[in-house]
Amino acid sequence: MKTLYLIDGFAQFFRAYHAIRTPMTSPVTKEPTNMTFGFVGMMLKLLRGEGQMGGPPDYVAVVIDVSGDRGTFRSQLYPEYKATRDAPPEDLMPQVERALAMLRAAGGAGAGGGGV
Repeated sequence: MKTLYLIDGFAQFFRAYHAIRTPMTSPVTKEPTNMTFGFVGMMLKLLRGEGQMGGPPDYVAVVIDVSGDRGTFRSQLYPEYKATRDAPPEDLMPQVERALAMLRAAGGAGAGGGGV
């Protein structure tokens, strides 16, 4: 039987960000890299099948919720959705873009839209 793993992108981005708190920066650009390093490491373990009884998955999709001008469909349905949550750390979002670029460079197809 074929296996498909759907990965909640932002959940894993935050997980990787908070797992590696030692400051890591690119020696060339001085940009933060701790989340990117952690996320790529997690994805490589998954794709290699490390720690999985059935081996690596046949298919993997990293899914992210793309907010438009009106927010996400969740915030439209329930305006208080995440209303008390702090903004993400400043150094996280540039790393999200880098992680997504790395997924595309590794052959991943990208698609985004509301209502995910």
